[in-house]
Amino acid sequence: MIIAIGISIIIVLGLTYAGMRKYVIPSLTQTYVEDQVKEAVAVKDLRIKELNHRLSVLGKQLHESQTKYTTLSALIKQKVKDIETIKKPETKDETVKRYTDLGYPPKP
Repeated sequence: MIIAIGISIIIVLGLTYAGMRKYVIPSLTQTYVEDQVKEAVAVKDLRIKELNHRLSVLGKQLHESQTKYTTLSALIKQKVKDIETIKKPETKDETVKRYTDLGYPPKP
């Protein structure tokens, strides 16, 4: 009788362990894995948002820089053309007028 009770207890414990290993443990690990995946996806999404924001800010700065560069480049080209078209003054009156335009009035 004691042997039959011992064998039945061993069978019950064996079936419980087998059922727990098959149904309980995978569900626990599955839940843990799903939680870890959700956390990793949330961190990744946050990082992507930060990088997209930084990218948009850098894009705006690049556009502003390109606009400024284009403006300054056109201004430099115009100044180079102006410098190339400068002629030597041919008369004394023209020389005096140029000095006066630059802020150096002639002495009386």
